[in-house]
Amino acid sequence: MDETEVPQESPKLEMELTPRERDTLLREAGDELGIAEELRAVAVRGGKLLVAFSEEDWEEIAGYLSVQANRATDPKRIQRLDALIELIEDFLLQPEEGDEDE
Repeated sequence: MDETEVPQESPKLEMELTPRERDTLLREAGDELGIAEELRAVAVRGGKLLVAFSEEDWEEIAGYLSVQANRATDPKRIQRLDALIELIEDFLLQPEEGDEDE
């Protein structure tokens, strides 16, 4: 990369979360991944919270939650983490607008 080039920031992907899902994400990964401020300052749309991170950030979050789920011993915590991981993974697998087959 040329020294004068500025690296482009990855586009943010907005994901809808319920308040409970956001609270789980905040409690489990907010401080550890440095995303607490962003999670507290989300927009609301129709009872859902719009949380925006880059694709790489979402992948890092899912990976971190997976490690936490593997280390957890409380079945309810494991269930909450697994549900959130699945939600994020399904979100990341969705085709982007304009990328769908015609």
